[in-house]
Amino acid sequence: MGLLAKLSETLGFAASPPVPSGSRKRKDRDDSSEEERSFQAKRRRYSDGDYLSSPYDAPPSAPVVRPSELKSFPGPVQKLREASFAHSLLEGGRSPRIRSVAHPRKSLPTKEQVAYPEIAATPIKATTPSKVGTIRLNAIAAEPWATHGMSNEEKWVSKPNKRAFEIAANSSDPKRAVRLSVKEPEYALRDMEIRDGLFQLTDLLQEFVKAYFKFKISGKLSPSFFEQFEPETAKVIGCVASGGPGGVQGWHEMFTDQLKREMLVMAIMGNVLVEQVFQHIFFGGLPKHVEIMTELQKTHRDEDGFDRNKVYALGARTFMHSRLSDGIDLPANFANHVNRIVGTIYTHTKPILALNPASPKHETIIPALHTIVTHAGILSLSMRLDPHTVYHFVPVFKEDEFTSERMECLNHVQMQQTNPRTPDDAEGLTRAETQRRANLSPAEKNRAQNDDPLTQITILDGVTAYRQGGWEAQDSTLSNVKFEKQEFENRGVRVRKLTDALVYCRWGRARRFKSGKGDDVATQHGDAWKGGFVEFARVKGVGDWIEHERKMAKGKGKAMQATEDDLQAALAEESEV
Repeated sequence: MGLLAKLSETLGFAASPPVPSGSRKRKDRDDSSEEERSFQAKRRRYSDGDYLSSPYDAPPSAPVVRPSELKSFPGPVQKLREASFAHSLLEGGRSPRIRSVAHPRKSLPTKEQVAYPEIAATPIKATTPSKVGTIRLNAIAAEPWATHGMSNEEKWVSKPNKRAFEIAANSSDPKRAVRLSVKEPEYALRDMEIRDGLFQLTDLLQEFVKAYFKFKISGKLSPSFFEQFEPETAKVIGCVASGGPGGVQGWHEMFTDQLKREMLVMAIMGNVLVEQVFQHIFFGGLPKHVEIMTELQKTHRDEDGFDRNKVYALGARTFMHSRLSDGIDLPANFANHVNRIVGTIYTHTKPILALNPASPKHETIIPALHTIVTHAGILSLSMRLDPHTVYHFVPVFKEDEFTSERMECLNHVQMQQTNPRTPDDAEGLTRAETQRRANLSPAEKNRAQNDDPLTQITILDGVTAYRQGGWEAQDSTLSNVKFEKQEFENRGVRVRKLTDALVYCRWGRARRFKSGKGDDVATQHGDAWKGGFVEFARVKGVGDWIEHERKMAKGKGKAMQATEDDLQAALAEESEV
């Protein structure tokens, strides 16, 4: 309790802030290429979601720390961020990919490594960034502007990435130079750092599923295929996806249809990353440190959320031997924790991977998973170490109505093509879509006019940042928060939406319930109705995860009762003595 008392005494607690207000609507953003729209993460322009007063789009900020750029551990991450800022601007403002997992600490194998020998055999190495970055950066910065005679602010508006290149190539401290140029508080750049890191994560997920789950399947799936799923996997699939009104066949199509299969695997991975990485109280921490952080949650559970967040951030920095103005070292158990999550994802997706005729080996899959999980782990720590910001993963639900204000549809090209309210003779329809429409009956076309876009697969939750107080001053930093006026410090709550939730959609009618049971009418769903909505646990071959959890809970209850009985017996013996 010494640390708990110290943390509480250091921070103190303030009054609760008002209820968070809604964020303003995001700006439009540019789409990717026509062919890959539904697969590629779009490079959105900066979302002006709270009190950011700048009239122009801010440039890419210092990147999230990437393992590929870490020369060694321990070492100050902040300095590495500043040194690698120019390197992050190479791909038109996009941060470079993670190329390997970095953490050279040596430790004994964990239970997870023993359970997954292929993971334990994968070395975790640190690599150094290429020297080509500086050369290429200078070359790009030296290129002539497309429009001459522009002011610096005009450059930020029309050519933000180009302007960032120019600053980075002509400054020994790119991070500070960019912040001074955009004239915004430091948190604005950190928001972009987190946002771009999440965009990168989406890219990595999409590249992973396209590399290993993009294949064609002929024939039907047998019950033996579904028997391969662990109860925990069946639970995750049932939570993130819906077979729709197509009955059992709808679930079979979830694995046989190429695009649905890719989106389902992304959703499984997204679920694991959000629940076990981003929402972990201290990812990579030693068991004793995680236990203390958990105790902090219990001790301060009745305090204001912003004050609790400060306690957690201070606790994490204490364990990582870091101050607000210094860099950080990754937690000692980071590599083992990454291995554990990699093993979890590999177990969840292995049955689906077995459908691939190419039969990819784990020697190639495991390193790719390491890259993804490490990236997410560092992002998680970056969020946890910010004492002034509460990052909230906004949940989305299957069979919910799609809304562009908080969701991004990854199959939006497909949804545009199959929009029932688009005329059959409209320009831009593919030959396959024209043929599909020709096979529909007039009654089905008329019924479909009232269909809505619904979420069939929830891939990754969106992220919203909450901060206490009003406008911050331009020279406000993480270690020295300043407000434009002193009275702004405890006035209100600022809200900024960093990313939208990623979903896969379908056209149709939402499920209906009456007294907690399904009350759907077949005629309302038209041709899509092939037995109605069926839960994944009811598909032949899928294990009953609900019953599995009941047995686990029952066994846990017996164990707890046994412990209680032993304690009572011990107390009785002491009283007799």
